[in-house]
Amino acid sequence: ELYQMFKSGGSNSPTPKKPSPQKPSKPNGKPPEGTGKADFDVVSFEKTIAKMNVNEKVALIRTTAADIAKQKNWKKDSKLTKQNGRDVYFDSETGNYYALDTQHGRFEVVNKKGKHQGEVNFNLNSTKPADKSGGHDLKVK
Repeated sequence: ELYQMFKSGGSNSPTPKKPSPQKPSKPNGKPPEGTGKADFDVVSFEKTIAKMNVNEKVALIRTTAADIAKQKNWKKDSKLTKQNGRDVYFDSETGNYYALDTQHGRFEVVNKKGKHQGEVNFNLNSTKPADKSGGHDLKVK
């Protein structure tokens, strides 16, 4: 899966490389590869998509977002996806919708009424506050 490329400690290049010998843990506070919880490497991902043409970028963002949604047990809402012209996922644990921003490789967080709650990166860390103008709201009816 493409998601694996951007896990911490993974390669940030889409081309496979020969495995390098296991390196000892560096004193930067990061655990050696293969230990601990592997978060998505947002920095590498955003650097990678910045260099891509728009078609490649959108394709990579969409497949990566689908992998993340699958890991988080979000369900793609095909009705809202079609209605809003963007991939929309539903998180049954929080009741929030996550609408994919294919331009920036982020999710717009939207409540069940369709109101924008803010923007998050692929690690679900907040990147922008809620847009009260309604410009990021989803049609939910």
